[in-house]
Amino acid sequence: MLVLWWAACGGGGNGDGKDLTGGQDDCPSDLSVSLGSGSPPVVPADDGVDLQMVHGDQGGWHVYVSGLVVMPTEQVSISATVQVDGAQIAGEQSPFYTALADYDPETCEGQFYEVYAYIDDEFSSLPTGTNVLTDYICLLGGKLATISVEIEDLDSGDIVTDELEGVLILDPYDVSLCAQDE
Repeated sequence: MLVLWWAACGGGGNGDGKDLTGGQDDCPSDLSVSLGSGSPPVVPADDGVDLQMVHGDQGGWHVYVSGLVVMPTEQVSISATVQVDGAQIAGEQSPFYTALADYDPETCEGQFYEVYAYIDDEFSSLPTGTNVLTDYICLLGGKLATISVEIEDLDSGDIVTDELEGVLILDPYDVSLCAQDE
């Protein structure tokens, strides 16, 4: 399961102890983000991590994105995309708006988990009659992919981004189905 580790904080104080963004003015001032894995707890990840393509109950596929965030407020939007061979295969959906779970105003830390990057961006360009599982999802197994994430602090508008390269792996449910189609 792909998870995002996040450290993002954007000040907002005006020097008189009042925070202009509605959050904490004693948070770290540097915005940063680091992708990772786990749900919860979030564990920082290095390039090369396995990125499971989850086969959802309704028949679609997605990659989970989760993380730890440090910022002055808990209200964020999260956008995640997945690219393979320079083509975006996931992420053409509206941003996910959320309040960070377990937000601690003293440390400016919170977390989010299981945000979806839906794998459907290329389905519309497949030829009519194409079996999506056989001709697309199975072929993605083992491919190098780049996960990109953009988080926006909804109070300040500050944005932080990061990306991680990993290897797409099939959902265990799909392994036997893909083997049958070879």
